[in-house]
Amino acid sequence: MFKKNLFLILFAIGFFGCEEKLEIQPEPQKSDEEEVEIIPTNPKEQISFFLNRGKKLFFRGKYIKAIDDFNKSIMLKESFEAFKWRGASYFGINKFKLSILDYNKAIKLNSKNSDGEIYVFRGDSYLYSNKFKKAIADYNRALTIFKNRDASYLSEIYFNIGNSYYDLGDKKNALKNYSKAIELDSTHANAYWYRGFIYMRLDKKAEAISDAIKCRDLGDRSLYDELVSQKLIISQ
Repeated sequence: MFKKNLFLILFAIGFFGCEEKLEIQPEPQKSDEEEVEIIPTNPKEQISFFLNRGKKLFFRGKYIKAIDDFNKSIMLKESFEAFKWRGASYFGINKFKLSILDYNKAIKLNSKNSDGEIYVFRGDSYLYSNKFKKAIADYNRALTIFKNRDASYLSEIYFNIGNSYYDLGDKKNALKNYSKAIELDSTHANAYWYRGFIYMRLDKKAEAISDAIKCRDLGDRSLYDELVSQKLIISQ
């Protein structure tokens, strides 16, 4: 029903500006000499050194190396940040069970439960583990914590809630959340696509056509072309 990506994780910490279709610009390749960093001799300083280097590796897509650094940081001292980002790294290599275990540990270390992003991250892992009810619970928990977040980011959360409801067979709540995603971000092509697809399945032709046209105008013709093939739309 959906494609796995790191959009919410990257957007959560401000890596993206607004749209899902933005691409990550890779950092220039560095030589082995440039990669060498001096490891502090002080164990306390090593904790933050490995944590910060692990984050850099994560955002360069080097998840295995990032995990290795997070492991070293955790061996010195267990921390919310290390478990959170090691979990994100496991997610990046499709190790969803391991990512969930790390997110659970991170949440236990965050007694104030003030970090909504960790629930979004764990919700993503539940979503791709087909544990849709748990995913919905985590996304909704995150929404209660977030106060002033970018509308596009919140839109993506509602979109994933919609995906979860759809895969549970609950088309009513799927439609509700896809509509909320569109309300927050009128350029969310995927939300129009899936909402239009459900309308088509429910034989709500006018609504399906409207969403298909909007989706086409945003760059995705697939639903529109399907309706054309069914002779519900005269191709323009």
